[in-house]
Amino acid sequence: MQINKTTIFLICCIFTLIAISCNAAELGQVTGLPINRYVSLKSDEIKLRVGPGQKYQTSYIYQCKNCPVKIIAEFDNWRKIQDKDGTQGWVHQSLLSGVNYAIIKDNKLAANSILKKEITNNHSLIFKAPNEGSSPIAKVEFDTIVKVRKCENEWCRVDAGNYTGWIQKINLWGVE
Repeated sequence: MQINKTTIFLICCIFTLIAISCNAAELGQVTGLPINRYVSLKSDEIKLRVGPGQKYQTSYIYQCKNCPVKIIAEFDNWRKIQDKDGTQGWVHQSLLSGVNYAIIKDNKLAANSILKKEITNNHSLIFKAPNEGSSPIAKVEFDTIVKVRKCENEWCRVDAGNYTGWIQKINLWGVE
């Protein structure tokens, strides 16, 4: 059996379309924004519910203003979120903010063995510029919440207390 060029072209087009649709970000049906996007909690006390509505039982109470969470689903005015520990539940959209915050989670360094001696198992470094060759300006404990100003390539500029500097994305939870 001989396959002509048109058939081969059509098969390639079909596989290309399948690959594109598999890689496309899923969009929320309510907001049209990407699902699996990071947001933060607006208040010091937010009830996490087992379903999308006030009639559903509270499964957890967050006491962490600016805590980053990931939106994993939408229903009406409710968003299903997941925190860094994997806890999931529903909160009302009005309790969420688009201001980016992240949590320090690791202290991986690419190559600088001198700096590796300077950090401990529960601290990460904030640098003056977005590279390990620049000066460290702060040592920050794991689970510290930092405000994310911007991310470029593999680095994010963050505010950590009185310090503003750069940290590698791999050391943060709450950024893509």
